[in-house]
Amino acid sequence: MWQSLQFALGVTSPVFVLIFLGYGLKRWGWVSAQFVGEASALIFKLFLPCLLFFTIIKLDLVQLFQPRLLGLMLLITLFAYLLLEWFSARINSLNNCRGEFCQAGFRSNLAFMGLAFCAGAYPDQGLAKASVLVAVLTIFYNILSVITLERHLRKGRGAGLKSIFLGIAKNPLIISISLALMLNVLQWQPPLV
Repeated sequence: MWQSLQFALGVTSPVFVLIFLGYGLKRWGWVSAQFVGEASALIFKLFLPCLLFFTIIKLDLVQLFQPRLLGLMLLITLFAYLLLEWFSARINSLNNCRGEFCQAGFRSNLAFMGLAFCAGAYPDQGLAKASVLVAVLTIFYNILSVITLERHLRKGRGAGLKSIFLGIAKNPLIISISLALMLNVLQWQPPLV
């Protein structure tokens, strides 16, 4: 049991140290709320798409693809999404933030926390297997997120299929993952540089 606890702490502690370091830096005034917002945007729009792109493009998708696990994860996500949509419709105080509530509730933190834990626990194979799962789930999460946010944030202001499809098409994670999956199937490898 002690070895299992040491292993778990070795995998999770670096992630939590970074979280507490970020909290401390913000509390001490070394980083501002504006910096946090800009850094989050940079991670979402550039760094995470690049990480997923370059990880997915190198994978053997046939060997790592686990359809039963993926199907289960998609069903659980869809169930959580529908449950949160139903639940949020019954709480009057959520009228102005239903989209954010639903989006925050059904999305897992697999891309940020999950990949970090998988990389810490199983550096090569863990990151590879998690990346395949993250690739498909991220597309699904982002499609559902765009749908729920467009429906609730733009309610009465032209929220429709066109804005939903445009939001999906412009999403940096969906773009990078889709491109990586397509290039992986075509067996294209980026230049060594």
